Formats: sequence, structure tokens, C-alpha cells
Amino acid sequence: MGVAQKILAPLLAILLLSLMINRFSVIYATDSGADNGSWRVGGQLTLLLTLFALKFSLGDYIPATHYLTLIDALFIAIGLLVVFTLTWGIYIIHLFQSGRIELAGKLERYRNLMYSIACPVSGSWVVSFLWA
Repeated sequence: MGVAQKILAPLLAILLLSLMINRFSVIYATDSGADNGSWRVGGQLTLLLTLFALKFSLGDYIPATHYLTLIDALFIAIGLLVVFTLTWGIYIIHLFQSGRIELAGKLERYRNLMYSIACPVSGSWVVSFLWA
């Protein structure tokens, strides 16, 4: 099996699922005063744990070096993006639960801008390892 099938496809699937969960699991206040954010936090946390499990299960396929490789950079970048989406969702839920609904709604609208900046920046960092 090739590297793309064992490493790249699962990593890109984790990244895509993380961004889709964050985009389409919109957090909003319900009539009872609660929120519906458990879907987003639970999904992101599951993806983060899946990323760690994937890293450990691929231990034989990833060479141990004293420097960062492209595969290491991919794991780091995708891990940071998943953690970023997880913490963003937790903070938005906190704002809803503390009654600051207007601020939460405003930040929820800006999330797409944040990710449209974070993804290319982390992607360009990963691509820089192609020439290292």
C-alpha cells in the first residue's frame, strides 16, 4: 500500500471532517436557554483522538528522525487546526451559556474568515517541507 492510502488520505479526511463539522454544526441558543454545541465539541474531540490513534498506529511506516519531516508537519498542522476548531467551539458555547449571545453570534459569523486564513497558512508551512 502506498503512502497516500495509509497516511495522506486519512489525514486529509480528518481535516475535511473537522472543517465540515465546524462549518455545518452551527451553534445557537435554544428556546430553553441551552445550546446545541455538543455535536461540534464531541465531533472535534473524536477527530482529535482519531488523529492521535492514527499517529500511533502508523509508527512502523513513519521513520524516526531527529528533524521534522513532511509527514510530521502534516500531523502537526492538522492537529493544530482540529485543536483550534475545538477550542473555538468551546469558547462559543461558553459565550452562549454565559448569556453573551450577541458576541457569540458575531464570533460564530467570523469563524469562516478565521479558517480561511488558518488553513492556507498551515498548508504553506507543510508545503515548505517538500523542499527541505
